[in-house]
Amino acid sequence: MLTFNSSSIRAITILNHLLGKLQCRDLLEPLIDEVITELKEALREVSELKWALDVSTIVAVTDLSGKIVYANDKFCEISGYSREELIGQNHRIVNSGYHDKSFFRQMWQTIREGNIWNGEIKNRRKNGSFYWVNTTIVPLMDEQGKPTQYISFRNDITKGKEAEEKLRQALKNDFIRTVNALHNFVFKLNQREDGSFIYVLFEGKLAKQLGLTTEKTYGKTPNQVFPPETAEILEANYRRAFQGERVTYNYRYKNRDFQTSLSPIIEDGRIIEIIGSTSEITELKRAEETIRQMAYLDALTSLPNRRMFMEDLAEALSQAEVSSNEIAVLFLDLDRFKQINDTLGHTIGDHLLKVVADRLRTQSGDDCKIYRLGGDEFVVLLPRIKDEAEATYVAGRLLDLFRTTFKWDHYEFFITCSIGISIYPFAGADIESLMKNADTAMYHAKNSGRNAYRLYTPKMNVEYDEHLRLEVHLRRAVEKRELQLYYQPRVDTKSGQIKGMEALLRWIHPEMGFISPAKFIPIAEETGLIVTIGEWVIREACEQNRRWIDCGFPPLRVSVNVSGLQFQQANFVELVRSILEETGLDPCYLELEITENSMINDVEDNIATLMRLREMGVYISIDDFGTGYSSFSYLKRFPIHALKIDQSFVRDVATDKNNAAIVKAIVQLAHHMNVSLVAEGVEDEATFRFLQAERCDEVQGYFFSRPLPAEEFERMLAAGEFITTEKPGSE
Repeated sequence: MLTFNSSSIRAITILNHLLGKLQCRDLLEPLIDEVITELKEALREVSELKWALDVSTIVAVTDLSGKIVYANDKFCEISGYSREELIGQNHRIVNSGYHDKSFFRQMWQTIREGNIWNGEIKNRRKNGSFYWVNTTIVPLMDEQGKPTQYISFRNDITKGKEAEEKLRQALKNDFIRTVNALHNFVFKLNQREDGSFIYVLFEGKLAKQLGLTTEKTYGKTPNQVFPPETAEILEANYRRAFQGERVTYNYRYKNRDFQTSLSPIIEDGRIIEIIGSTSEITELKRAEETIRQMAYLDALTSLPNRRMFMEDLAEALSQAEVSSNEIAVLFLDLDRFKQINDTLGHTIGDHLLKVVADRLRTQSGDDCKIYRLGGDEFVVLLPRIKDEAEATYVAGRLLDLFRTTFKWDHYEFFITCSIGISIYPFAGADIESLMKNADTAMYHAKNSGRNAYRLYTPKMNVEYDEHLRLEVHLRRAVEKRELQLYYQPRVDTKSGQIKGMEALLRWIHPEMGFISPAKFIPIAEETGLIVTIGEWVIREACEQNRRWIDCGFPPLRVSVNVSGLQFQQANFVELVRSILEETGLDPCYLELEITENSMINDVEDNIATLMRLREMGVYISIDDFGTGYSSFSYLKRFPIHALKIDQSFVRDVATDKNNAAIVKAIVQLAHHMNVSLVAEGVEDEATFRFLQAERCDEVQGYFFSRPLPAEEFERMLAAGEFITTEKPGSE
């Protein structure tokens, strides 16, 4: 590279000045002395500059038209032309054709305006080979500041450009290898004057796999390469790219998913082509689908989950704001599912949830959407209803789905559900209100006996708050021993004497007073407190009965209600054995009352449990007979001693023919099975006489005595009322 010092710069300035004057020959004579003086002064410096230029720099001078008027030795050497061949020729003699017209147009505009231009130019030698020069063109100006000639200084940069080209090619090869390694492909695209698109390049391993090689696609339109539905997507995005957008889009081709990014290439303010980069995203799409399922579908049942429900409900509420439709949210909870899960294990519980989901799915559609919120909680969304009648109709259909048993392996289950319904806008105008109120209505359905649905009313909130308050107090009641046992006598219908007694749980709160078992027993079952409470009841009843026997009262059998959850505990038999040993009560004086519904799940294991209790000497009875789902085929296999007719059949038996017929049939059944029959809820003499005439074995109810605290029951025993001295048999 030529370096100019102050002397060389001054020499160029004087030379420029002299050349300007020499062109004005009519002024030469008057100025000859001045020119000679200045020329002598500059000759030394110019000669030094010329030597330096000839050795290291390519120098040429052209006139305003581009004709070469001077060329130094270095120019001749690198171009291959002699000085005679260059002088008088246009500078285009060394033009390589590499640069377009806009390149030279910009160069000429710069120097004609009197400015210095610098750039890299690819020239052609006389022998046809090419070389690169870094060029600086300096306009030589006259006294009026107008260019008169142009002097160009060029440095040979051919080796550098060749190295740069090798690097560019290496980078290109690296890029292609990288594209192949990434399993991508790149392509170039042009647009014809008629607006159609044609491919000019396809590169990459992935392109070859898809048959999209340059040889097969060059000059072809998208419709000639891709199926019509794919070509339509591609052309729509190509059109956007040729309008200047950077576009990214997805499409499917040959059962695979792809993503393409388009980048417009702009020159002179005009888009000349599009560069596209395409990658396969099939696995990514699969992963996205998996993530979507994880985010929006329940893993166990494949039903939509809570998140999807929230989004769907939000959308339904938004649409309801501009329409006259109502929305219904049905909150569904399985009855006593916790007992099954806790006693039989999560494997069976999970299977049961899947079967429930399959049944619910049969009701699913655009007008009825089913979701699993978690655990045994499901929710049904009715996004468009006209009135509450539609919601209650769907609730009834859902309850019907649970009328048939659920089976798995050798297990057979009777499962019911409770449903709470909240309707927009009456039960709330937002997601939180609708969910909360549907949940509240569901708890009322459970408290009303389960296997039912309830529509939300504002009054329910007060009752629900009471439910939560009772749960808190019940936990404390267990700790503070606020619970008590009352005893109700069971009377022999033949002798009219007391044959036994039933221990009934009571709760007397120090502030709220007497709390009905109908209120707190369901809470105890829902929370699992019933297991702890049930153990206390058995122990307390056995201890009390043993105290009465020790006091000399005639021995009586005490019966205790056992919840299904308690009965299914793995250690239940050992617990009973341990309590009998601790209290010293003879097993024949303990009777365990178990409901039908507690027995029908896991029948074989239940029968084995009953056999162990019976072998121990404990008396077994089926409570609330006639209200459950047990079949006679199972009932005849149960090793039981007695059946207890539910009071719903006993009530009005003397006047209601249907109830009378049911009781007569149960009496006959019990006698054929050789088991005793006990009737609950006897409140008047007519009922007692009817049962006595039908040979029912025992009765209990208000007609004889209300349930009494231990002290009052003891006074009744001391008074000698309804006393029997017979020791109860265990068979």
